Amino acid sequence: MICSFECTYCSTCALEIFENVCPSCSGNFVPRPIRPKNEIVNHPASNEKIFKPKDLKKAKINTEFYKNIPPNKR
Repeated sequence: MICSFECTYCSTCALEIFENVCPSCSGNFVPRPIRPKNEIVNHPASNEKIFKPKDLKKAKINTEFYKNIPPNKR
């Protein structure tokens, strides 16, 4: 799942733990788009993995504040 600032999380974290509120920017999540096959050759996806665990207590405070506000009004 990805937000408008391109923060990415697995669907379990994005929807079940963060309840559709990005812990980094408070945006909502949508399914990550699939890159067309003909573009992968010239623009390959990165293989670099960046792991930045979130402080779940702080994320929960953020989630509770924003989860009932529609994404377009956050």
